[in-house]
Amino acid sequence: MSTPRLYTLKSAPPPWGEFGSMLWHGMTENRTPDGRIKLQRTGPFVPPVSFPWPTIVVTDAVRAHIEPREFTGFVFADVVRHRIVELDWRAWPADAAEPLKLPSGGEPENYIVRRPHAPVVASNMTRLWELQVYEVPGLQLEGGTVDFSKYEAQDIVRGGEYGHTYVSPRFREALLEVAAHWLTFEEAAG
Repeated sequence: MSTPRLYTLKSAPPPWGEFGSMLWHGMTENRTPDGRIKLQRTGPFVPPVSFPWPTIVVTDAVRAHIEPREFTGFVFADVVRHRIVELDWRAWPADAAEPLKLPSGGEPENYIVRRPHAPVVASNMTRLWELQVYEVPGLQLEGGTVDFSKYEAQDIVRGGEYGHTYVSPRFREALLEVAAHWLTFEEAAG
């Protein structure tokens, strides 16, 4: 029997280092009592796939693209747009060493925490979904290699708490169809 193929799912490198990472992904706060993530980010634009640590968020359009294909290994959970600040950075020169506007105080998270929540921007944003990816304890070994004997053919799986997220070739292709600019993949080694 041949070894299955898995790919690590990661963000493509954003421009401007940590500043770009905050603009692309935002951040999460504690979950609501019913388990939903509380997202803090810039708006109104949201990349199709983003990684506000420690989770993965997709837009409604991405959900509509992948849901009919009946992928396994996750469920969709509604995201609470907890703190959405108005800042559209898409026209800033991506090849510049620094972003066009630095945040007040110089810390990347200040793009969000030092700006007021914009309820109108939040309500006009696309609906967002967390991919709650199932964990397989022991799947990811030290150094990021995979114990393929633990893999049960899920289309997406997390290699343990805070481990890498791995996707099947089929799931990888579906994500590339809608978010290629925002993602990078590396084939996992056993």
